[in-house]
Amino acid sequence: MRLKKLNSEELIELLEIFFAEYDLIAPFKVEQGRLNRVLFRKIRQNNEIPSIYLKEMPETTPKNFILPRDERLDFERFNSEREENENSLARAKTRLFFGVRSCDLAAIELFDDVFLDEDYLDPFYESRREKNIFIGYSNQILPPNNFQKELEIGYFDHQLAPAFIYEDLEARGREHYWLKIKAGYQFSKDVEAHLDNLETGEIGNLEKLLNDWEDKFTGETDFEIKNKLPFPEKEVFNQVDWQEPTASCLGCGVCTYYCPTCFCFDFFWDGSTKNRAWDSCMFSLFTEHASGHNPREEQHQRWRQRLLHKFSYHPQNYNDKPGCVGCGRCIYKCPVNLDIRNVINAVDKTLVKGGQASEER
Repeated sequence: MRLKKLNSEELIELLEIFFAEYDLIAPFKVEQGRLNRVLFRKIRQNNEIPSIYLKEMPETTPKNFILPRDERLDFERFNSEREENENSLARAKTRLFFGVRSCDLAAIELFDDVFLDEDYLDPFYESRREKNIFIGYSNQILPPNNFQKELEIGYFDHQLAPAFIYEDLEARGREHYWLKIKAGYQFSKDVEAHLDNLETGEIGNLEKLLNDWEDKFTGETDFEIKNKLPFPEKEVFNQVDWQEPTASCLGCGVCTYYCPTCFCFDFFWDGSTKNRAWDSCMFSLFTEHASGHNPREEQHQRWRQRLLHKFSYHPQNYNDKPGCVGCGRCIYKCPVNLDIRNVINAVDKTLVKGGQASEER
């Protein structure tokens, strides 16, 4: 493992080298009407780099690039172009996603489990996952409503990121960025040359800083899941009062569209070409059959499916890993403040009360 310390100017110089060598994608604060939104976007000009905005967790994630909101599934054209362009693909620039939170890296790992499964390989997803590098980011501000630690996702590292950058907001004006690079990982020659000129950091100092941040985060959240995942399917399906904690849901689907792990699609035809677009299990017609029968006519039934998918079905199929990364976006984006943690608590309490809890965590 290597550790470097950087000031703002040195970070910008590093990002300029990244921009020259990679398709650089990073978060920016964007004005949209009265709103200031933080969104990932591709950098097109060098002079955009100083405007990269890292302090707040972005609304969007790399999901928007790797699993786009809509796409054409023209297999014949895809396979033909892939074969013809093998050489050009090899020459194509690698995409470098800079400033990705650890919970969002965990979301990409979840997609990899689903879409790169050798029995159900999605070639469109596979093609977008080729040639990507992720550089993680954290500072001492816990994103609002975040509960990723309760889902056993660490704040300061992830296996998908060969490098992680930490920003000490209280030390601005000095070398307040720490760049940790995993042992054995090498960037390009020019990047490595720049890194060689940077000050080497003391690992003990970084560990103390991150321990202080983690203690601060622990003091800011009291959310707890008592039962071990996966939640028992039949008991949760039949015995939880789903109406009470989900009564305010409007069925707008905002939670699913901002969710970094939701991957339900609507498939449709445009002439002879199949297409897919993000869909939402919160929509009333999501499961309506061709016969007109709808097995989830009520909103609380759709919420039941959403919770069971993330905390029962997904962990059953993917080594106990939940289909949620605890980022908190669905909570602070919900127009009626419906908090998924309250729904999880309702499930937790029902299992404990009924004496049917799965093994306690």
